[in-house]
Amino acid sequence: VLDLMRTPIGDLHYELTGFVRDTHNQIVMLNSDRVFKYENVYDSSSLGFETALRWTSPGRYLTLDGSMTLQDFRNRAEQGQFAAFNGDRLPNKPWLLGSWGARAHFEYQRRHRLEPFYIARAVGSFFRGWESRGDVALKQRIPAQLSHGLGVSYMFGSQVIDYSVTFEAQ
Repeated sequence: VLDLMRTPIGDLHYELTGFVRDTHNQIVMLNSDRVFKYENVYDSSSLGFETALRWTSPGRYLTLDGSMTLQDFRNRAEQGQFAAFNGDRLPNKPWLLGSWGARAHFEYQRRHRLEPFYIARAVGSFFRGWESRGDVALKQRIPAQLSHGLGVSYMFGSQVIDYSVTFEAQ
């Protein structure tokens, strides 16, 4: 985590996190055309990183942020029913995720705030089944997805209790 001190252009915050995991007996949701069921993949690994960047304006009137995750979940089974797919990405798991947004901050009385916001979320496309099985052109693929959200939050309270109300449309 890297927090940059307040600068004349605002506050900056940056995070970078990596992960490595070796999993034995991982339960994975797999499909066969129309039916999904949970199966035990004897050995798997995951490798990836997450990063986030946030900027807050002087006076804290505006915040812009974004994040991205790259993750690689792989089958490492050398025995059992999934040994033939050793080295394949685990099915039905996205490998690329991201989000970005903006939030304005208006405080008009003590302990009364109004915060309009926008947020977008993205997921890259991925295969529903094992990547080495079948013709790539004919594989079932979950398409890339992008969603947008627009909303407003209102926070108010006393010294004893705080309340918040949010309306969001996606």
